[in-house]
Amino acid sequence: MKEVIIENVIENADITVDEEDTVYTKDYMVDNYPKRPWKATDILGGAATITIDMPSGCDAIALFNIEATEVIFTMKDNLGNPIDGPTTYGIDALTSYYGMTVGILDNQIKRATLWIDYTYQSNVHTITLAIKNSTGSVAAVGIMRGGLNTNLPYNPRIGLKEGLIDYSLKKSNANGSAYYQKKDIIRTFSGSSLMGRNKMFYKVMAQIAQTKGEEPLAWKITDLGENQWNVFAGFKGMPSGGHDFTNYTNLSWNLVEAL
Repeated sequence: MKEVIIENVIENADITVDEEDTVYTKDYMVDNYPKRPWKATDILGGAATITIDMPSGCDAIALFNIEATEVIFTMKDNLGNPIDGPTTYGIDALTSYYGMTVGILDNQIKRATLWIDYTYQSNVHTITLAIKNSTGSVAAVGIMRGGLNTNLPYNPRIGLKEGLIDYSLKKSNANGSAYYQKKDIIRTFSGSSLMGRNKMFYKVMAQIAQTKGEEPLAWKITDLGENQWNVFAGFKGMPSGGHDFTNYTNLSWNLVEAL
């Protein structure tokens, strides 16, 4: 673990878009279903613009299941004065999904993500995202989350694990044959982190686990090599800790990606 946005502050009423598909509307960016995205309408590579009115007390915005090649970030204060940007983020679907540059075939899973940390804002502010897709398909965003980053111990102990869960339909017939219908296969991440008990351990247990349960949240996960995965995921079962030391606890956690 490294960071998590516990309290998402973005609601449907805070978002305006300059174009949207009549079926895939902006409402879908604030639900919990990444496979049901907002989609633009321009297939010629033009930028679709998303504007988000953000409250005070925020420093991050995260996008999941992006179909785009470029996102341009701009931030202004409540008077319309520029604060940050424009900053262009090139979207590499493979690298953002796998946490690093990987030499695999181009037809592998591509669920691009983008996590933007910005300077903490003590006043209301406006973020504009110009989203371009030059592949000949419309731009799309599955999930958008924004708010205040909660920093967590980001270098897990050796043993960070990444796995898969197969939700495909499987059946063994009486004659020994097998039926298989391919459905979604999603990722899991699990590990353990040694952290201070007084503040950090009970922050995870009380502020996140007991408050949010298994609700999907925006997580930033890193390994010992600083490879980074941005994952929209929820706990699979509740985390637990071993009070092995006087003031420190070894937290064990398991996250499962939301569909």
